[in-house]
Amino acid sequence: MKLRNLLQLVAAIVRWSGYLRTVRIVTRQLHWLLSLVALFFAGCDRPPSNATSPTVASYAVRGVLQSADATKGRAVIAHEEIPGYMVAMTMEFTAVQPAELAGLVPGDVLTFELRVTEQESRITQVKKVGHTTPPATIATEDATGTAPGCGAGG
Repeated sequence: MKLRNLLQLVAAIVRWSGYLRTVRIVTRQLHWLLSLVALFFAGCDRPPSNATSPTVASYAVRGVLQSADATKGRAVIAHEEIPGYMVAMTMEFTAVQPAELAGLVPGDVLTFELRVTEQESRITQVKKVGHTTPPATIATEDATGTAPGCGAGG
């Protein structure tokens, strides 16, 4: 009877060690699975930089059109100060909808919305609100590097 009990005890230990080995394998697999899940969620905390929606700042702007190319969607506008963003200056803008520039002529007084992101700025909602004579352009240097009327003898 003692031998029989001893054999049952050995069989139980063998079974128990098999269970322990199975538990260790399952635990190891579970550990890897949880690690992968944690890495997945850690990567989901923030979207990839190319998929982020850009922050758009909008400014109501008024200016005088200097030139426009509706086919390219570009306009040079002498705009007033944009409070909190930019001093008054003349610069080229790109229109969201190039068709908004069709029919505009130099001297048209415009209002528009300037939309600015970290990558670009564009204008939209372009409206003609009047017309004025555009100011004379500032003389630039000629091919000799001398401004008109400023020759060596003059």
